[in-house]
Amino acid sequence: MKSIVGTLIGDRYFIVRELRREPLGALYLACDRHSLENSQCQIERLYFPSQNNTANWQFWQNLTKLFQTEALALKNLGQNLQIPQLLDYFVEEREFYLVTELCTGKTLEQHLTDKPLNELEAIFWLQSSLEVLKFIHQKQILHLNIRPENLIQLQSDKQITLSNFGTIRNSLELFYRQQPSPLVRQSYDDYVSIEQREGSPNYSSDLYALGKTIVYALTGEVPKLQNVDRANYQKPLLAEISNRTRVNISYKLNRILSKMIDENSAARYQSAAEAIAELKQEENTVALPLPFTLPPREKKISARNKPTKSKLKADRKIKFGALLLLPFAVALIILFIGFNRNIYRNFSSYVNSNYYLAIKYPPNWTIQESEDPITGEIVVFTSPLKQPSDPFRESVYISVEYLSFNSVSLDEYLQTTIQRLEQEGNKLEGAPERTMLANYQARTIVYSRQENGLQLKQKETFAAIDNRIYIVTYVAEATQYDEYLKTTQKMLESLDIELPFYN
Repeated sequence: MKSIVGTLIGDRYFIVRELRREPLGALYLACDRHSLENSQCQIERLYFPSQNNTANWQFWQNLTKLFQTEALALKNLGQNLQIPQLLDYFVEEREFYLVTELCTGKTLEQHLTDKPLNELEAIFWLQSSLEVLKFIHQKQILHLNIRPENLIQLQSDKQITLSNFGTIRNSLELFYRQQPSPLVRQSYDDYVSIEQREGSPNYSSDLYALGKTIVYALTGEVPKLQNVDRANYQKPLLAEISNRTRVNISYKLNRILSKMIDENSAARYQSAAEAIAELKQEENTVALPLPFTLPPREKKISARNKPTKSKLKADRKIKFGALLLLPFAVALIILFIGFNRNIYRNFSSYVNSNYYLAIKYPPNWTIQESEDPITGEIVVFTSPLKQPSDPFRESVYISVEYLSFNSVSLDEYLQTTIQRLEQEGNKLEGAPERTMLANYQARTIVYSRQENGLQLKQKETFAAIDNRIYIVTYVAEATQYDEYLKTTQKMLESLDIELPFYN
């Protein structure tokens, strides 16, 4: 297979450099010459040599049709932000090309150059990858190429994405192997299951590869497949690897990973959803003490440290006073809890798991999820109409804006926002205030603006949280602004943001 670095393929993609070479093709960094920004992309080249009349016209027609069918199925996965979008696919000089979105971030393999993952980090990579597999499998598509270099943590939002799908390569290779005297046979490694080697992969094949990937991330060692004979396979013992590499893996995670990497596909989890459910169940399990334990050893007090009678008497007075105050403390706690419950007694709850937030809102307000990629708006709560002729309905917007990899500070973002508002002719109402949003440092600005002949007043509260800006905006007609201010403040104070653990 000759090099194509420095050439133009598909009449638009300039090949910059080769990223990786494999038995059936290679991976390249390329520039799209038809895009306005000459944007970079990733191109996978699949190569099948033609010799001994195996590449007759009908054979290549069938192979090309298979390629186009598989590529179209992959293109439909682009709606998921954790999957690189397939931008283009074509056949040129009897070679197949897949053009995908370039993911900017660190692969799991790159993360492991410094040190292995600890267990919390491994669980994050495992659970995030399982969520992507769940979506892929629901579309009846397999990945078939899961390994450390194909799991990427994005720079933009720290999410985990699965790249370099192997489903097309696997289908083409199996089709090619059925022809007389094929020259190329795929080389397999220990991430590939027995059934995939035999040409019959299933959903659990992806779980098998992911399980081995996480084991490698924890221990630096991939469990070896000792015997590919299905009837006499030897199950890799994760405990042996843990002992050999001196890595302590908890019993619960050990059990989950061991089930994922079982060489018998029937003994594995049969779906990503099943593995996710067990993983979450283990996270919610509370470890209780053993029912029978030895009593603690009696601590001996040396003569030098033995308390005096006066000290013992003083200690008794302190304990007695604490007992007297205890009922009052309990009463205050109960009162505080009851007060907080009463505040939101008539409110409803909204939860958005994609952005890890929850908020309470009045049940007579309407709610609409928007997911606007331009404004970052994800949900809008709107007040009820007071009368049919009401010219404006007060609203609370929640938006999430992604920052660049080099995140700006909260005050820098505030100054940029103020400059933009002033350029648009809006009028600030007082100085910005320091506040809190979901227990994070935040800033609040209030300003007035004109819209469709109405005088509006707007309050924005925003916080910078892990390369994102979470923004809560209250918009009201100026004369009605104070009427809903207390309600929107309750909504603001109820906002909860619980981001997952990131490396």
